Amino acid sequence: MKKRRVKVDFCSLVFHAVMVFASAMLISTAAAAFKNLGEGMEVPSFTLKDLGGQEVSSDGIKGKKAAVIVFFATWSERSLVQLKDLEEVRSALKEQGLEIIAINVDHEGMDAGEIETVRGKVAELGVTYPVLVDTDLGVYRRFGVVAVPSSAVVKSGGIVVATVNGYPSLASNEIKERVEVLLGVKEDASASTAAETGYRPERSSLLNYNLARRLYDSGMHAKAERKLQIAIKSDDKFVKPKVLLGDIYLAKAAKKKAYLLKAKGMYETALEVSPGDEAASTGLARVFVREGAVDDAEKLVDSVLEKNPAYTTALIVKGLILAKRGNEKETDRYVMEAVGLARMDPEVLALAGTVYQESGNLNKAALFYRKAGEKLGY
Repeated sequence: MKKRRVKVDFCSLVFHAVMVFASAMLISTAAAAFKNLGEGMEVPSFTLKDLGGQEVSSDGIKGKKAAVIVFFATWSERSLVQLKDLEEVRSALKEQGLEIIAINVDHEGMDAGEIETVRGKVAELGVTYPVLVDTDLGVYRRFGVVAVPSSAVVKSGGIVVATVNGYPSLASNEIKERVEVLLGVKEDASASTAAETGYRPERSSLLNYNLARRLYDSGMHAKAERKLQIAIKSDDKFVKPKVLLGDIYLAKAAKKKAYLLKAKGMYETALEVSPGDEAASTGLARVFVREGAVDDAEKLVDSVLEKNPAYTTALIVKGLILAKRGNEKETDRYVMEAVGLARMDPEVLALAGTVYQESGNLNKAALFYRKAGEKLGY
């Protein structure tokens, strides 16, 4: 009994800490690739060193008609495919002004030897555009990368027009088409319209949301909650604050059941504003699982995965549903797919632990809780 009590305490500690990093997935019209960035929003400013040790700033892309930012890792096969494809796109469109920046996120705390390995792989692929190294994963977290690889297509002013995660088979054509429209190389009414979609929130709402995110990431959830309420009041059509507030209420529901209903309400109001929003749908599915409405949860999760197969939180929730049904093989498949796309994300690792705890596989649960704790510095 003593051993089990220690384990439960550890799991609770990891879960509490991971909720500092838990955040809303977004993007209503494209595959959600970033937790903290959506269409119509400006990319966060950053400065990183390239493989030659020179500093490169994101400010350089703001004056470009079209740019692509891709987060990649050498351990991800799809990343390597995308890097090579982007080199072909750049070669075809560099004279028209296309800018591409690749950001390596192999893992936190990379040393000189590991950076040299990245340099070798990039050279092997024939990549000629700038490759930066996010050694402390600070930019990775600022964007809120959902899966590796993840990309953002950006227009003049640093405004996001499209995002893609996991790099599915049709992504190369989609990205190329978007940048061709932005560069004026291609006239396509449907693509042009798509490139201009995306809600731009009121400035005051965005400022309060960004502050709330920083407070939330620092563990100050009560203060974050107040800022999110202000953000929602300032702009009721801005979905991200609603989803993050739903996440906060869902975390609180672990200790006080009444918050489960509040979380449900937040996700539902987010879906009223943006039907099909992946973050809100997945959050609501988690509520349904907690309520025991597993069939309803599965319908929601399946709708998310049909649209975005690399949406890691939805993959984990699908695994949880399968675990509740005793389907161990399929549980493993979904959970490991999510972990393979986001092995640096403590939230994904901790949720994987929760799934295995639910299925009774305490050894695997402890393994993933431990990995999550390591990512959080425990």
